[in-house]
Amino acid sequence: MTNRYKKLLGNSVLFAVGNFGSRILLVLLVPFYTHFLSTAEYGTIDLITTSLTLLLPIISASINEAVFRFVMDKGESAQAVVTNALAVNALGILISLFFYPLAHVYIDTYGLVIILYLILAIDSVQVIMAQYTRAAGKIRTYAVNGVIKTFVLGITNILFLAVLHLGVIGYFYSVLISSIISILLFMVTTDIVSKIHFKKIDSRLMRRMLVYAVPLIPNSLMWWLMNASSRFFIVSYHGIEVNGIYAVASRISAILTLFSSVFIQSWQISAIEESDSSDRENFYSKVYSYYQLILFATTSALLIIIKPLFAAAFATDYYTSWKYVPFLLLSVVFSSLSGYLGANYLVAKETKGVFQTSIIGGFLSIVLNFLLIPYMGGIGAGLSVFVCFLVMWILRVYDTKKYIKIRNDPRIFLFSILIIFIQMLIIYLDLKLMIEMLLSSVLFIVLLIIHRKNISDLLNKVLKKLKVAN
Repeated sequence: MTNRYKKLLGNSVLFAVGNFGSRILLVLLVPFYTHFLSTAEYGTIDLITTSLTLLLPIISASINEAVFRFVMDKGESAQAVVTNALAVNALGILISLFFYPLAHVYIDTYGLVIILYLILAIDSVQVIMAQYTRAAGKIRTYAVNGVIKTFVLGITNILFLAVLHLGVIGYFYSVLISSIISILLFMVTTDIVSKIHFKKIDSRLMRRMLVYAVPLIPNSLMWWLMNASSRFFIVSYHGIEVNGIYAVASRISAILTLFSSVFIQSWQISAIEESDSSDRENFYSKVYSYYQLILFATTSALLIIIKPLFAAAFATDYYTSWKYVPFLLLSVVFSSLSGYLGANYLVAKETKGVFQTSIIGGFLSIVLNFLLIPYMGGIGAGLSVFVCFLVMWILRVYDTKKYIKIRNDPRIFLFSILIIFIQMLIIYLDLKLMIEMLLSSVLFIVLLIIHRKNISDLLNKVLKKLKVAN
């Protein structure tokens, strides 16, 4: 395995450890939440978390994205980049305080509003520190921080929900405490504090960083519309309890999202570092093929076990949420492939292209939510987000060709999609469980056979790395 494949694989493993925090923990704790939170409480938590996801890039001006890209640029001063990013972030937090009256209308619990403001402020700083650590190549430090943050979040969840029975506000206490601990760890284990120097505030650098980052704000909004706006439609048409059930389904698709986010973080580093190599087209194409293989195989495997998993792991009130999972999984496949192609915009520092391809998907999401959710509920929400990311992926396939042409066998891709759709049809036919699992397992094997060349190639690379390590 060449050094670049080794580095990509090694970084992916470390990012997997680091991301065990905020993402996989949500999946592992779902059975816990379904026992200690009602469907209405869990739906409320999901709705607030969704809102925070929307607000964070707006308040921070997505400046953390500029930190990652500019720190990796050898011509930039890391100290100046970090200092200017924190200055922009601080200004955004101060401006957000003027919207307190509106927040209080939305959430009538005074203490919860204060906690949510603190979460936004702390998380915006934590993300900047995390992006600096990642861009500086301190991947192990990033990973350890994520593990500790996970541990703190899990322990405090148990304390506030199972022992003290604080419900919704207890959940957000846990989120706040884990983020504070993460910041303190970054301050102790990295040189981030030494990078902060007010004399390094530079209006020209700040302007360049904002030119890079600001187009990513509407991009974040569009991704939010595609991924999360459906929650508000579900609440409006079907109630907060149904949103709680839908939220559980989304946590299962989060397993695939976890893999995707882990890989994309690693891939962005490799894509930037290999942007000037003579055979980058071949490298980008091979990695894309491996990535596509893992996404399809994971989706197919999850479809085999989805019903028995829900029956064994979750409270009875949440069992029906399995119906929402198939389209959500497929939506993650296309959002992940779109994210891979989106790295080409970051390499070229052409972030306007990110927004231009996202905006179509975002507005399509609103239209489809209006059309589908009133009549199809959570299934309509899953179908909506799938179609939106499918459209975005198609747009990026053609738009990113001006930066690099990624070769991909369309026959393998189409056969893989066909197999996934047949598995979905089998699940919705509601046959006997053993028959469903048997048929779906056969299709999973067929999928692996179709991808056998890439599987063999990928395994050889991994085995070579293991031999070298030993």
